Amino acid sequence: MGILQKLALNATQTDTATVQAELAPLLIEGEHVEIAFRIIRDQIIFTNRRLITADKQGVTGKKVSYRSVPYDRITQFAKESAGVMDLDAELKLWIGSADIPLTFEFSKDAPINDVYALLSERVLGVGAVTAPSAPTVGAPPPPAQAAVPPSSTTQPPPPAPATPPPPAPTPPPPTAG
Repeated sequence: MGILQKLALNATQTDTATVQAELAPLLIEGEHVEIAFRIIRDQIIFTNRRLITADKQGVTGKKVSYRSVPYDRITQFAKESAGVMDLDAELKLWIGSADIPLTFEFSKDAPINDVYALLSERVLGVGAVTAPSAPTVGAPPPPAQAAVPPSSTTQPPPPAPATPPPPAPTPPPPTAG
């Protein structure tokens, strides 16, 4: 991390295995770190289940405040990539009905597009949409799917015949009188 990035307090990518080991007591079964960033001592961690921020406090940094945001609580997100004069990228996350977003600044070299794609997958709840890959040269063709004839057992039974309505009552004969 360059000295200017440290002074500007921009997040730079850090090793996920190291962060995974540090957070092991906090992670649930099956949860793993997908991408992580460090701002001096603080961290922004994206797992397969949530966003975690770690705010190390005090002179020694032994006191740590963790914030955990499940992806389904993120209602909006936005990114601003770095430019020629603007040397940092920015990520904004709106949590629940909050009007003010959580804002994170990343170094120009940080993979902000990867973070945005990860958020898209996690918040929207769908996998990444990719173009179908071209077949590998020399690879066998994919197996053809056999047509399955319709089965009579899967069709609903025919409706029961309707019963005719009962005949209308006949009026009594007129009486002379």
